[in-house]
Amino acid sequence: MTAADTDSQDLSTDHEPLDQMQAQLFALMHRYSQAPCCGLALAVAGQLVKLLEHPLITLFPELHRQCAAQLNGWRARGSFAERCGSTPRSIH
Repeated sequence: MTAADTDSQDLSTDHEPLDQMQAQLFALMHRYSQAPCCGLALAVAGQLVKLLEHPLITLFPELHRQCAAQLNGWRARGSFAERCGSTPRSIH
């Protein structure tokens, strides 16, 4: 086993697998599509940040590009979280 193999194993064991993180992202996006709310938008933005900070993301430049391109949009959707939480909703 080489030092590069050991480094690769260290990187993969210190962090959640990318495919699992991406599946969690899809689940959050699906929940948002069913019932949009500021909290879910912020959760999606947080998951995108986690993906972008993953040490193996550099091996997937298209995934990195897509996550980076979507991050600000999800942050903007969640930026009204304080206002969403403080506004009482009436049920008809």
